[in-house]
Amino acid sequence: MLAISIATCNKSGSDELQVVVENKTDQEVEGVKLYTNIGYKHHQYTDSLVFGTLRMKSDSSQVWSLTHLPKADGGFVLKYTLKSGPREREFGYFTNGNLLDDKYHIILDKDTVLILQE
Repeated sequence: MLAISIATCNKSGSDELQVVVENKTDQEVEGVKLYTNIGYKHHQYTDSLVFGTLRMKSDSSQVWSLTHLPKADGGFVLKYTLKSGPREREFGYFTNGNLLDDKYHIILDKDTVLILQE
């Protein structure tokens, strides 16, 4: 399993996300990258946060500064690759460039994605 936690401090006026990624799968997860996305039919990625390759049973933490988040509505896209091939999952929401959620916890398994708002 791969777990990702995204915490926002928007309530205090911050536009930074604390992102924690934990890989709980029995394999390496490659190309782990989060994107901000404008539009739902046609993707327009405006920013990204790269984690790269995560060994099995490892974790990583980063702060994502979203000071240039467009004054538009959108969400996030997670992309990664398992031995079985590339995966993609859309989640979350922001409106008029403002983050709405305080934290996401994303759990990836071989063939399952669970996203929890915390």
